[in-house]
Amino acid sequence: MRVALFCNDDLTTNLIFSPVFDVPDIEIVGVYFVRNVNCKRQNKIAGIVSMLRKMHWSYWVYLVATNGLFKLFEKLTLWLKLPAYYGTCVSLRRLAQQHHIACEEIADFGDTEFIAHIRSLQLDLLLIRVGAILKPEMLAAPKLTTWCVHSSLMPSFKGIAGELHALRTENAPIGSTVFLVTPKLDEGPPLAQVTITRDEKRSVFEHMLRNNVAASVLLRDMLLNLKHNTNAEYALPGLALPASYFSWPQAAHMKEARQRGLRLIYLREWAKLLMQSLRLNPTPIIKY
Repeated sequence: MRVALFCNDDLTTNLIFSPVFDVPDIEIVGVYFVRNVNCKRQNKIAGIVSMLRKMHWSYWVYLVATNGLFKLFEKLTLWLKLPAYYGTCVSLRRLAQQHHIACEEIADFGDTEFIAHIRSLQLDLLLIRVGAILKPEMLAAPKLTTWCVHSSLMPSFKGIAGELHALRTENAPIGSTVFLVTPKLDEGPPLAQVTITRDEKRSVFEHMLRNNVAASVLLRDMLLNLKHNTNAEYALPGLALPASYFSWPQAAHMKEARQRGLRLIYLREWAKLLMQSLRLNPTPIIKY
C-alpha cells in the first residue's frame, strides 16, 4: 500500500505519524512538511513571530518553547545520524532518511505542480495533519481515500488546540479523531476515535503527549485493518457531543484555563524535554 504523509513541522505530528513507518507492507513514498506556520511569510522566523498576533502570548511562548526544543532534538539527531527515537521524541525526517524516503517542505499544498506530483506517485492512501484545505484534485489523487488525524473528539473542539479547549471546559472528554477528509476544513465524517483519561492536576502538555500517543496507536491499528481488508468497527464517542470550533487560544480562553488551575507545562516537564532534546535522558517525559 503506497502512502504519503502531509505534516505540520512540530512535535505532535512527529509523534502521531511515526508508527506508520513500522506497519508491514506500507510503502511511504513521500513525507511533505508545511514550510512555514504562516503561509503568507517566506522567512520561518518571521512566520513564527507573526503568529503572536493570532493567539495569547502565553500559548505562543508554550508552542515556541516545546517545538523549539523538539527542533533542537531533530537537528542534533540528523546532524549526528542518531536513532530517530529517544525518550518521548521522534523525528520523521530521520525515519525518512533511514528508509530512503523523499522528504520535502511545501509552501502551498494547492499548487498545481505539486498536485500533479502527488498524482504521479499513484498513492493508495494520503495521511494528513495540516491546516491547509486540500483541493478536490488532491483528494482524488489516492486510489482509496485521505485521512486526517485531529486532536479532539469531533465534532467537538474542531479547529486548533483541542486538548486545551477541552480541559478548560468542565467535564469535557479528551481524545483524538481520524476522519475522512473533504474539501471543507474539519468537516469530514469521523472514522475512528480514541479517548484518554482527563486529570485536572496534570498539564496541558502531558494531556497533549498522551493524546498524541493514543492517536498514533489508533492510526497504526486502522492501517493494519485497511491493509488486511478488515471491516473493523471503531468507537465514535464524540458523536454524542455538541459541535464546536475554536481557533488559536485567546486571552479569555487562557483566563478560563488559569481559573481552573490548569498549567500549560510544568517547569520540570520543560527541563526534561530539554534534556531529551540534547539526548541526555532517555526516560520518557510521561508514562503512557
